[in-house]
Amino acid sequence: MEIRVTQKQDWLLLKQIRLAALQDTPTAFGVSYQTAAADSDAQWQVRAAGERTRFWLAFDDDRPVGLVGAGFRDFAR
Repeated sequence: MEIRVTQKQDWLLLKQIRLAALQDTPTAFGVSYQTAAADSDAQWQVRAAGERTRFWLAFDDDRPVGLVGAGFRDFAR
């Protein structure tokens, strides 16, 4: 198994995995499937680039099998 942080070019894969996770376990996340599905491609690209939240994808061979995300805040403000 390989786990790696997403990059901007991973946005479509992240979108597919995240939306599938939201359908599978809708109460486990801070956003609904409907809200996430309505996000633009540009929003998914920002998300995958880790500009506000960092995501990691888990792969079994080349098949994505899971993800984890972590938000971060700037406490210096």
